[in-house]
Amino acid sequence: MKRPLSLLFVTLASSSVLAASAVPESSLPDIFRKEPPYMQNRVCGELMVNMARMSLDLYTHSGIVGAREAAAVVGTRGMMFEAANAAMTDKEIARAQHIANRLERLATPQTPEILPYKFCEERAERWIKEGVVSAADFKSTEAGVRAALDKVAPLPKAK
Repeated sequence: MKRPLSLLFVTLASSSVLAASAVPESSLPDIFRKEPPYMQNRVCGELMVNMARMSLDLYTHSGIVGAREAAAVVGTRGMMFEAANAAMTDKEIARAQHIANRLERLATPQTPEILPYKFCEERAERWIKEGVVSAADFKSTEAGVRAALDKVAPLPKAK
């Protein structure tokens, strides 16, 4: 399943520009905004895990080490959201995946739809800062994501 790589490039390139301004919830697409917070969190997890997969694909095909690091960072946040919503039913998980896929299909090279992703990134940062996710849990999740990346896409050995 191919995802629009333009979403990845625009998101990575614009994250520093958008970091200064919070994404107002009213500016988000209805399919995301009208969901309850627990569903938004799972959609965030799906979006971030998908972004991590795209980053990993980019690294695998190009060798750009920054793309692998992006996969580690975004993958950790995605797994953080998914762990927070581990008790969801299969039906709810499927709905979150469907919403995430619809949001990704809204993106085109001309009009990348990055607001939900940016909103999710802000929520993840807030969770980390406010201790919603403990530092120990975050480090453990990050270690797991990095270990998985080392198995499927190891960094090249230093010469």
